[in-house]
Order: sequence, then C-alpha cells, then structure tokens
Amino acid sequence: MCADGEEVSSKNGANAPEISEYLKRVIPQALEMGFRFTALPRIGAPKLNLSDKYWAPSNKYSDKERLKRSFECARFIESLGAGKGKLMNELGAQNGGLVPHTKNDNSITVKNYSKAVSEWTDGDALAASYGYGIDYFCTNDRASGAGSTSIFHASNLQQLEQKFPVNVVSPEELVQALAEANKLI
Repeated sequence: MCADGEEVSSKNGANAPEISEYLKRVIPQALEMGFRFTALPRIGAPKLNLSDKYWAPSNKYSDKERLKRSFECARFIESLGAGKGKLMNELGAQNGGLVPHTKNDNSITVKNYSKAVSEWTDGDALAASYGYGIDYFCTNDRASGAGSTSIFHASNLQQLEQKFPVNVVSPEELVQALAEANKLI
C-alpha cells in the first residue's frame, strides 16, 4: 500500500508462448546442424523461455553493438511500411505507442491485425539476423500474401540490401551456397 492508502498492484503480462510439439521434435535436430534462435527484444514483448543453448551467441559484435545494428535495420524496414511499420500504419499509430492505439481501435479486423503482426515478426527476424552478423537469412517467403507491405517483397528487399548487407535466400539457394563453400574447403 502507498502512504495515502491506495493499493498498488502490478501485472507481469502474458507468459511467453509455448513451443509446439512439432518444434520440440525438430529443434534438437536443427541444433545439431548449428541452427540457433536470434532475438530482437521489444519492450513488453514476451521472450521464449529457452535454455541458453538454444540462443545464438553474439560472437561478431558485443550485445550493445548487436542491438544497435538490429534496431537500425528494423527502423529502416519500418520506414518502408514493412515489418512493425505495417501494423503501425494499419492502426494509424505513427505517433505514439502501439498499445493505446491497439486497445482503443476497433477499425482493424483480427485477421488483418494477425497478418500485420506476422509482417512485424518477419521484419524483426531479418533485422535480428543482420544485427548478429549472420551470413544468410533463409526463407521461402516471397511476399505472396502481403505484397508490397512485406519486407520480402522484391522492391523492399532491394532497398534493404542496398543499405544493409543481408543475404535473403531460399532453402535451395542456401543448399547451393553451402555446397559451393564446401568445395572451397
């Protein structure tokens, strides 16, 4: 209680999402191949509750430099109207925080909100990859559903690759790059 008798309460927010049964089966295989989780911490966002062995180390950059690089890339992605920028545009929330606009705005449907959050996730994943200094970002996402508001849309990727050295590749392109790299060894 406060000195004036007002009761103080706090809320820890939502728990981190659970990993699906499928991921519980395939994550150990991916770890054996050298895959790791990356993170781009957003204020108030839940973090997966995983063992440290699941997280990519910050080998190329200090944590401070990695986060600086990641958010610089994320802000650029947002400036294209992709990533978190798509959701902020949907909500008309360019100025101010996301929570007040989300809580008070019923103009966006649940389906559109979910799609915009998915684009936010794509943008943050790519920005985190850049921040860590990871050589390749592998995806089959070619913006077929989101179109020009996806960071994976050809014009957005072109602008991103001009400013940041990212290599977005398909699984087939990654296999080819790894095969070529092994020939050099």
